[in-house]
Amino acid sequence: MQPTLQKCTKKEINTLRQISIETYYDTFASMNTVETMQAYLEIVFSKDELEQELDAKNSYLCF
Repeated sequence: MQPTLQKCTKKEINTLRQISIETYYDTFASMNTVETMQAYLEIVFSKDELEQELDAKNSYLCF
Protein backbone atom coordinates (compact mmCIF):
# COMPACT_ATOMS: atom_id res chain seq x y z
CA MET A 1 0.00 0.00 0.00
CA GLN A 2 1.35 3.40 -1.01
CA PRO A 3 1.34 6.21 1.56
CA THR A 4 -0.68 9.22 0.52
CA LEU A 5 -0.57 12.88 1.44
CA GLN A 6 -3.61 15.04 1.87
CA LYS A 7 -3.61 18.83 1.94
CA CYS A 8 -4.67 20.12 5.32
CA THR A 9 -7.71 22.39 5.49
CA LYS A 10 -8.89 24.77 8.19
CA LYS A 11 -11.47 22.26 9.40
CA GLU A 12 -8.54 19.95 10.29
CA ILE A 13 -6.64 22.65 12.19
CA ASN A 14 -6.98 20.86 15.54
CA THR A 15 -5.47 17.68 14.13
CA LEU A 16 -2.65 19.64 12.48
CA ARG A 17 -2.00 21.46 15.75
CA GLN A 18 -1.91 18.24 17.77
CA ILE A 19 0.46 16.48 15.35
CA SER A 20 2.71 19.55 15.16
CA ILE A 21 2.97 19.96 18.91
CA GLU A 22 3.61 16.27 19.56
CA THR A 23 6.25 16.01 16.85
CA TYR A 24 8.09 19.15 17.92
CA TYR A 25 7.93 18.22 21.59
CA ASP A 26 9.20 14.68 20.98
CA THR A 27 12.09 16.03 18.94
CA PHE A 28 13.24 19.01 21.01
CA ALA A 29 11.98 18.65 24.61
CA SER A 30 15.20 17.09 25.83
CA MET A 31 17.15 20.16 24.66
CA ASN A 32 14.93 22.80 26.30
CA THR A 33 13.35 23.71 29.59
CA VAL A 34 9.68 22.96 30.19
CA GLU A 35 8.96 26.69 30.30
CA THR A 36 10.74 27.36 27.01
CA MET A 37 8.96 24.51 25.27
CA GLN A 38 5.55 25.56 26.54
CA ALA A 39 6.03 29.18 25.49
CA TYR A 40 7.29 28.21 22.04
CA LEU A 41 4.52 25.68 21.40
CA GLU A 42 1.80 28.13 22.44
CA ILE A 43 3.08 30.78 20.04
CA VAL A 44 4.23 28.85 17.00
CA PHE A 45 1.44 26.26 16.98
CA SER A 46 -1.47 28.48 17.98
CA LYS A 47 -4.59 28.13 15.87
CA ASP A 48 -4.17 31.70 14.57
CA GLU A 49 -0.58 31.04 13.49
CA LEU A 50 -1.47 27.77 11.77
CA GLU A 51 -4.42 29.38 9.98
CA GLN A 52 -2.10 32.10 8.66
CA GLU A 53 0.24 29.42 7.35
CA LEU A 54 -2.66 27.60 5.68
CA ASP A 55 -3.73 30.87 4.04
CA ALA A 56 -0.24 31.73 2.79
CA LYS A 57 0.01 31.63 -0.98
CA ASN A 58 3.08 29.40 -1.17
CA SER A 59 2.21 27.19 1.77
CA TYR A 60 1.06 23.60 1.35
CA LEU A 61 0.61 21.72 4.63
CA CYS A 62 -0.14 18.01 4.41
CA PHE A 63 -0.55 14.93 6.50
